Amino acid sequence: MKELLAAELAEPYMTVAADDDAASALRMMARYRLPALLVTDGIGQLSAVLPCSQLVRALLPRGASDAVDRFDERHAERWRPELAGQRVAQWLPGGIVPVPVVDHSGSALEAGEAMFRAKSPLVVVTRAGAGSCDVFNVITAEKLHAYLTEADRH
Repeated sequence: MKELLAAELAEPYMTVAADDDAASALRMMARYRLPALLVTDGIGQLSAVLPCSQLVRALLPRGASDAVDRFDERHAERWRPELAGQRVAQWLPGGIVPVPVVDHSGSALEAGEAMFRAKSPLVVVTRAGAGSCDVFNVITAEKLHAYLTEADRH
């Protein structure tokens, strides 16, 4: 099996702005089963990857990790995160992941290495000279995993 270029594995991916409503960003993430939020700054430049695992931590009640053995379903029913008025930027400080990037002509292995180094569930595939836009092409860890395990069978 020939190795695919990053551009051949990449798919369009939505972004959120740092000043977007946090609740809307979470709904988008759940609706489209996104592994992370790809966050842009005020001028549309990529600024961070916010993995789902970091969002889960941000949604847990304060002190829940210290009291996880006492936090059961009865407590979960009464607890709902207060997201009204929050912005995506409020979740960035503790869970910011630099945006891993690979050139469109790079290999799938290069994409995987970039994901690994950044501890990111996705890598952005760029083309030299490309400007900012609302949709970026990315390779998700899930897509890369499927390709690599399929390649392993041949």
